[in-house]
Amino acid sequence: DVIAIQNYLRKEGYVTGIFANNIHVKIPKGTGYLVNEMPELRKEDVILYHFASEDPLAESIIKKTPCTVVLRYHNVTPPHFFKGYDAGAEQNTKKGLKQIKELASYIDYGIVVSEFNKADLLEMGYTCPIEVAPILIQFDDYKKKPSDKVIQKYSDGRKNFVFVGRMAPNKKIEDVITAFSVYKKSYDEDARLFLVGNFNVEDKYYKYLCKHIEKLAVKDVIFPGHIPFDEILAYYSIADIFLCMSEHEGFCVPLAEAMFFKKPILAYASSAIPSTLNGSGVLVEEKDYDMIASKVHEILTNEGLKKQIVESEEIRLRDFDNDLIG
Repeated sequence: DVIAIQNYLRKEGYVTGIFANNIHVKIPKGTGYLVNEMPELRKEDVILYHFASEDPLAESIIKKTPCTVVLRYHNVTPPHFFKGYDAGAEQNTKKGLKQIKELASYIDYGIVVSEFNKADLLEMGYTCPIEVAPILIQFDDYKKKPSDKVIQKYSDGRKNFVFVGRMAPNKKIEDVITAFSVYKKSYDEDARLFLVGNFNVEDKYYKYLCKHIEKLAVKDVIFPGHIPFDEILAYYSIADIFLCMSEHEGFCVPLAEAMFFKKPILAYASSAIPSTLNGSGVLVEEKDYDMIASKVHEILTNEGLKKQIVESEEIRLRDFDNDLIG
Protein backbone atom coordinates (compact mmCIF):
# COMPACT_ATOMS: atom_id res chain seq x y z
CA ASP A 1 0.00 0.00 0.00
CA VAL A 2 2.80 2.43 0.94
CA ILE A 3 4.77 1.76 -2.26
CA ALA A 4 1.68 1.76 -4.48
CA ILE A 5 0.59 5.16 -3.09
CA GLN A 6 4.07 6.57 -3.69
CA ASN A 7 4.06 5.26 -7.28
CA TYR A 8 0.66 6.84 -7.90
CA LEU A 9 1.59 10.22 -6.37
CA ARG A 10 4.84 10.39 -8.34
CA LYS A 11 2.93 9.63 -11.53
CA GLU A 12 0.75 12.65 -10.67
CA GLY A 13 3.84 14.84 -10.23
CA TYR A 14 4.15 14.93 -6.43
CA VAL A 15 7.55 14.80 -4.73
CA THR A 16 7.40 12.01 -2.14
CA GLY A 17 9.67 9.87 0.01
CA ILE A 18 9.07 6.80 2.17
CA PHE A 19 10.65 6.91 5.63
CA ALA A 20 10.59 4.14 8.24
CA ASN A 21 12.33 2.90 11.38
CA ASN A 22 13.36 -0.32 9.66
CA ILE A 23 13.57 -1.44 6.06
CA HIS A 24 13.45 -5.16 5.24
CA VAL A 25 16.39 -6.48 3.22
CA LYS A 26 13.98 -7.68 0.52
CA ILE A 27 12.79 -4.13 -0.24
CA PRO A 28 14.65 -2.89 -3.35
CA LYS A 29 17.37 -0.37 -2.49
CA GLY A 30 16.21 3.23 -2.85
CA THR A 31 12.51 2.44 -2.27
CA GLY A 32 12.55 3.84 1.25
CA TYR A 33 14.90 5.55 3.70
CA LEU A 34 15.56 5.37 7.41
CA VAL A 35 13.73 8.04 9.34
CA ASN A 36 16.94 9.83 10.40
CA GLU A 37 17.48 10.65 6.70
CA MET A 38 14.18 12.55 6.48
CA PRO A 39 14.54 16.23 5.54
CA GLU A 40 13.27 18.84 7.98
CA LEU A 41 9.52 19.10 7.59
CA ARG A 42 7.81 22.42 6.87
CA LYS A 43 4.28 23.61 7.49
CA GLU A 44 3.32 23.07 3.82
CA ASP A 45 4.46 19.42 3.79
CA VAL A 46 2.09 16.49 4.24
CA ILE A 47 2.78 13.26 6.13
CA LEU A 48 0.78 10.23 5.05
CA TYR A 49 1.15 8.20 8.24
CA HIS A 50 0.54 4.44 8.07
CA PHE A 51 -0.38 2.87 11.40
CA ALA A 52 -0.91 -0.81 12.28
CA SER A 53 0.85 -1.36 15.64
CA GLU A 54 2.96 0.37 18.29
CA ASP A 55 5.24 2.91 16.62
CA PRO A 56 7.94 5.19 18.13
CA LEU A 57 7.36 7.70 15.30
CA ALA A 58 4.00 8.57 16.88
CA GLU A 59 5.88 10.24 19.74
CA SER A 60 9.04 11.44 17.99
CA ILE A 61 7.47 12.89 14.83
CA ILE A 62 3.65 12.86 14.61
CA LYS A 63 3.04 14.66 17.91
CA LYS A 64 5.74 17.26 17.12
CA THR A 65 5.52 17.96 13.39
CA PRO A 66 4.41 21.38 12.10
CA CYS A 67 2.87 19.90 8.93
CA THR A 68 -0.45 18.29 8.02
CA VAL A 69 -0.81 14.65 9.09
CA VAL A 70 -3.06 12.30 7.12
CA LEU A 71 -3.63 8.97 8.87
CA ARG A 72 -3.70 5.78 6.79
CA TYR A 73 -5.14 3.43 9.42
CA HIS A 74 -4.74 -0.30 8.81
CA ASN A 75 -6.18 -1.25 12.23
CA VAL A 76 -4.46 -2.88 15.21
CA THR A 77 -5.07 -6.56 15.96
CA PRO A 78 -6.70 -6.84 19.43
CA PRO A 79 -4.07 -8.09 21.95
CA HIS A 80 -6.26 -10.96 23.24
CA PHE A 81 -5.62 -12.93 20.04
CA PHE A 82 -1.94 -13.26 20.94
CA LYS A 83 -2.45 -14.28 24.58
CA GLY A 84 -0.64 -17.55 25.25
CA TYR A 85 1.00 -17.49 21.80
CA ASP A 86 3.18 -14.40 21.57
CA ALA A 87 3.78 -12.12 24.57
CA GLY A 88 5.73 -9.61 22.45
CA ALA A 89 2.90 -9.17 19.94
CA GLU A 90 0.38 -8.98 22.80
CA GLN A 91 2.31 -6.07 24.37
CA ASN A 92 2.96 -4.41 21.02
CA THR A 93 -0.71 -4.38 20.03
CA LYS A 94 -1.81 -3.28 23.52
CA LYS A 95 0.54 -0.26 23.30
CA GLY A 96 -0.49 0.33 19.67
CA LEU A 97 -4.18 0.63 20.62
CA LYS A 98 -3.31 3.08 23.41
CA GLN A 99 -1.18 5.12 20.99
CA ILE A 100 -3.76 5.37 18.22
CA LYS A 101 -6.36 6.65 20.72
CA GLU A 102 -3.89 9.28 21.99
CA LEU A 103 -3.15 10.47 18.44
CA ALA A 104 -6.73 11.66 17.80
CA SER A 105 -5.96 15.36 18.40
CA TYR A 106 -2.78 15.27 16.25
CA ILE A 107 -4.40 13.93 13.07
CA ASP A 108 -5.79 16.40 10.50
CA TYR A 109 -7.42 13.94 8.12
CA GLY A 110 -8.03 10.22 7.81
CA ILE A 111 -7.86 8.08 4.67
CA VAL A 112 -8.59 4.63 6.06
CA VAL A 113 -8.70 1.31 4.22
CA SER A 114 -12.18 0.15 5.27
CA GLU A 115 -15.51 1.22 6.79
CA PHE A 116 -14.61 -1.00 9.74
CA ASN A 117 -11.46 1.06 10.39
CA LYS A 118 -13.40 4.32 10.10
CA ALA A 119 -15.91 3.12 12.71
CA ASP A 120 -12.97 2.15 14.94
CA LEU A 121 -11.48 5.67 14.84
CA LEU A 122 -14.84 7.35 15.43
CA GLU A 123 -15.34 5.14 18.47
CA MET A 124 -11.92 6.26 19.75
CA GLY A 125 -13.02 9.91 19.60
CA TYR A 126 -11.57 11.05 16.27
CA THR A 127 -13.27 14.22 15.02
CA CYS A 128 -11.24 14.98 11.86
CA PRO A 129 -12.74 14.26 8.40
CA ILE A 130 -12.30 10.56 7.53
CA GLU A 131 -12.57 9.06 4.05
CA VAL A 132 -12.50 5.37 3.09
CA ALA A 133 -10.14 4.36 0.26
CA PRO A 134 -9.33 0.65 0.00
CA ILE A 135 -5.75 -0.56 -0.15
CA LEU A 136 -4.10 0.39 -3.42
CA ILE A 137 -3.23 -3.04 -4.83
CA GLN A 138 -0.79 -3.18 -7.76
CA PHE A 139 -2.73 -5.74 -9.77
CA ASP A 140 -0.17 -5.71 -12.59
CA ASP A 141 2.07 -7.76 -10.28
CA TYR A 142 -0.54 -10.54 -10.33
CA LYS A 143 -0.38 -10.77 -14.11
CA LYS A 144 3.15 -12.17 -13.86
CA LYS A 145 3.75 -15.81 -14.79
CA PRO A 146 2.83 -18.25 -11.96
CA SER A 147 5.18 -21.12 -11.08
CA ASP A 148 4.80 -24.02 -13.55
CA LYS A 149 6.26 -26.41 -10.99
CA VAL A 150 3.41 -25.81 -8.49
CA ILE A 151 0.69 -25.79 -11.17
CA GLN A 152 1.88 -29.07 -12.70
CA LYS A 153 2.24 -30.76 -9.31
CA TYR A 154 -1.26 -29.92 -8.08
CA SER A 155 -3.40 -29.78 -11.25
CA ASP A 156 -4.42 -33.42 -10.94
CA GLY A 157 -8.20 -33.17 -10.64
CA ARG A 158 -8.25 -33.08 -6.82
CA LYS A 159 -10.07 -30.20 -5.12
CA ASN A 160 -7.75 -27.54 -3.70
CA PHE A 161 -8.76 -25.34 -0.75
CA VAL A 162 -6.53 -22.27 -0.31
CA PHE A 163 -6.04 -19.68 2.40
CA VAL A 164 -3.35 -17.00 2.07
CA GLY A 165 -2.09 -14.99 5.03
CA ARG A 166 0.39 -14.92 7.89
CA MET A 167 0.11 -17.81 10.32
CA ALA A 168 -1.26 -15.51 13.04
CA PRO A 169 -3.84 -16.33 15.77
CA ASN A 170 -6.36 -13.69 14.64
CA LYS A 171 -6.55 -15.45 11.25
CA LYS A 172 -8.11 -18.47 13.04
CA ILE A 173 -6.36 -20.95 10.79
CA GLU A 174 -7.44 -23.75 13.13
CA ASP A 175 -11.03 -23.01 12.06
CA VAL A 176 -10.09 -23.25 8.36
CA ILE A 177 -8.53 -26.65 9.16
CA THR A 178 -11.63 -27.77 11.08
CA ALA A 179 -14.01 -26.75 8.25
CA PHE A 180 -11.74 -28.51 5.73
CA SER A 181 -11.63 -31.63 7.91
CA VAL A 182 -15.46 -31.82 8.06
CA TYR A 183 -15.70 -31.31 4.28
CA LYS A 184 -13.08 -33.97 3.62
CA LYS A 185 -14.82 -36.54 5.83
CA SER A 186 -18.32 -35.75 4.56
CA TYR A 187 -17.81 -35.07 0.86
CA ASP A 188 -14.39 -35.64 -0.67
CA GLU A 189 -11.54 -37.52 0.97
CA ASP A 190 -9.15 -36.48 -1.83
CA ALA A 191 -9.42 -32.73 -1.14
CA ARG A 192 -6.29 -30.77 -0.14
CA LEU A 193 -5.78 -27.61 1.90
CA PHE A 194 -2.93 -25.17 1.23
CA LEU A 195 -2.16 -22.67 4.01
CA VAL A 196 0.03 -20.18 2.17
CA GLY A 197 1.88 -17.78 4.46
CA ASN A 198 5.00 -17.23 6.51
CA PHE A 199 5.54 -19.06 9.76
CA ASN A 200 8.33 -20.06 12.09
CA VAL A 201 8.42 -23.73 13.17
CA GLU A 202 9.24 -22.53 16.70
CA ASP A 203 6.13 -20.32 16.95
CA LYS A 204 3.66 -21.48 19.58
CA TYR A 205 0.75 -20.84 17.24
CA TYR A 206 2.24 -22.96 14.44
CA LYS A 207 2.89 -25.78 16.93
CA TYR A 208 -0.73 -25.48 18.09
CA LEU A 209 -1.92 -25.80 14.47
CA CYS A 210 0.17 -28.97 14.00
CA LYS A 211 -1.38 -30.47 17.17
CA HIS A 212 -4.84 -29.48 15.94
CA ILE A 213 -4.24 -31.31 12.63
CA GLU A 214 -3.05 -34.35 14.59
CA LYS A 215 -6.08 -34.24 16.90
CA LEU A 216 -8.49 -34.11 13.95
CA ALA A 217 -6.49 -36.85 12.19
CA VAL A 218 -6.86 -34.90 8.97
CA LYS A 219 -4.48 -35.49 6.07
CA ASP A 220 -3.48 -33.28 3.11
CA VAL A 221 -3.00 -30.02 5.03
CA ILE A 222 0.01 -28.38 3.40
CA PHE A 223 2.06 -25.39 4.65
CA PRO A 224 4.16 -24.21 1.66
CA GLY A 225 5.97 -21.77 3.99
CA HIS A 226 8.19 -18.90 2.83
CA ILE A 227 7.89 -19.09 -0.97
CA PRO A 228 8.67 -16.87 -3.97
CA PHE A 229 5.94 -14.65 -5.43
CA ASP A 230 5.44 -16.79 -8.56
CA GLU A 231 4.53 -19.75 -6.30
CA ILE A 232 1.98 -17.65 -4.39
CA LEU A 233 0.41 -16.80 -7.77
CA ALA A 234 0.39 -20.51 -8.61
CA TYR A 235 -1.50 -21.45 -5.42
CA TYR A 236 -4.17 -18.89 -6.30
CA SER A 237 -4.26 -20.35 -9.83
CA ILE A 238 -4.88 -23.94 -8.66
CA ALA A 239 -7.44 -23.01 -5.96
CA ASP A 240 -10.99 -24.31 -6.29
CA ILE A 241 -12.11 -22.23 -3.31
CA PHE A 242 -10.65 -19.54 -1.04
CA LEU A 243 -11.66 -20.22 2.56
CA CYS A 244 -11.23 -17.52 5.22
CA MET A 245 -12.24 -17.87 8.88
CA SER A 246 -10.30 -14.83 10.18
CA GLU A 247 -11.74 -12.94 13.14
CA HIS A 248 -9.82 -9.70 12.72
CA GLU A 249 -8.89 -7.89 9.50
CA GLY A 250 -8.45 -4.20 8.77
CA PHE A 251 -9.06 -4.93 5.06
CA CYS A 252 -7.82 -8.44 4.07
CA VAL A 253 -5.92 -8.10 0.77
CA PRO A 254 -6.04 -11.87 -0.04
CA LEU A 255 -9.81 -11.53 -0.59
CA ALA A 256 -9.17 -9.03 -3.39
CA GLU A 257 -6.41 -11.28 -4.74
CA ALA A 258 -8.79 -14.25 -4.82
CA MET A 259 -11.30 -12.07 -6.71
CA PHE A 260 -8.58 -11.18 -9.22
CA PHE A 261 -7.93 -14.91 -9.82
CA LYS A 262 -11.70 -15.53 -10.22
CA LYS A 263 -11.90 -17.93 -7.26
CA PRO A 264 -15.11 -18.34 -5.24
CA ILE A 265 -14.67 -17.02 -1.69
CA LEU A 266 -16.32 -18.30 1.46
CA ALA A 267 -15.51 -16.15 4.48
CA TYR A 268 -16.56 -15.63 8.09
CA ALA A 269 -18.33 -12.28 8.56
CA SER A 270 -15.95 -10.59 10.99
CA SER A 271 -14.29 -7.16 11.28
CA ALA A 272 -13.61 -5.60 7.81
CA ILE A 273 -14.42 -8.74 5.81
CA PRO A 274 -18.09 -7.86 5.06
CA SER A 275 -17.10 -4.36 3.87
CA THR A 276 -14.22 -5.71 1.74
CA LEU A 277 -16.51 -8.29 0.08
CA ASN A 278 -19.40 -5.79 -0.02
CA GLY A 279 -22.05 -8.25 -1.19
CA SER A 280 -19.73 -10.47 -3.20
CA GLY A 281 -18.47 -13.98 -2.34
CA VAL A 282 -20.27 -15.99 0.34
CA LEU A 283 -20.38 -14.82 3.96
CA VAL A 284 -21.20 -17.03 6.93
CA GLU A 285 -22.36 -15.49 10.19
CA GLU A 286 -21.46 -18.43 12.43
CA LYS A 287 -18.84 -21.15 12.59
CA ASP A 288 -21.10 -24.12 12.09
CA TYR A 289 -18.64 -26.45 10.36
CA ASP A 290 -21.24 -28.87 8.98
CA MET A 291 -23.03 -25.91 7.40
CA ILE A 292 -19.73 -24.46 6.06
CA ALA A 293 -18.70 -27.84 4.59
CA SER A 294 -22.14 -28.18 3.00
CA LYS A 295 -21.92 -24.67 1.46
CA VAL A 296 -18.45 -25.41 0.08
CA HIS A 297 -19.74 -28.67 -1.40
CA GLU A 298 -22.62 -26.80 -3.03
CA ILE A 299 -20.26 -24.17 -4.51
CA LEU A 300 -17.86 -26.82 -5.84
CA THR A 301 -20.58 -28.99 -7.41
CA ASN A 302 -23.01 -26.35 -8.70
CA GLU A 303 -21.42 -24.63 -11.71
CA GLY A 304 -24.23 -22.05 -11.96
CA LEU A 305 -23.80 -20.99 -8.33
CA LYS A 306 -20.02 -20.87 -8.65
CA LYS A 307 -20.32 -18.67 -11.78
CA GLN A 308 -22.74 -16.34 -9.96
CA ILE A 309 -20.32 -15.96 -6.99
CA VAL A 310 -17.33 -15.27 -9.23
CA GLU A 311 -19.34 -12.71 -11.23
CA SER A 312 -20.29 -10.88 -8.01
CA GLU A 313 -16.58 -10.78 -7.10
CA GLU A 314 -15.61 -9.43 -10.53
CA ILE A 315 -18.09 -6.56 -10.05
CA ARG A 316 -16.66 -5.80 -6.58
CA LEU A 317 -13.10 -5.95 -7.94
CA ARG A 318 -13.84 -2.89 -10.11
CA ASP A 319 -14.05 -0.83 -6.90
CA PHE A 320 -10.37 -1.61 -6.28
CA ASP A 321 -9.29 -0.16 -9.62
CA ASN A 322 -5.97 1.68 -9.16
CA ASP A 323 -7.02 4.87 -10.93
CA LEU A 324 -10.30 5.00 -9.03
CA ILE A 325 -8.63 4.67 -5.62
CA GLY A 326 -5.63 6.75 -6.69
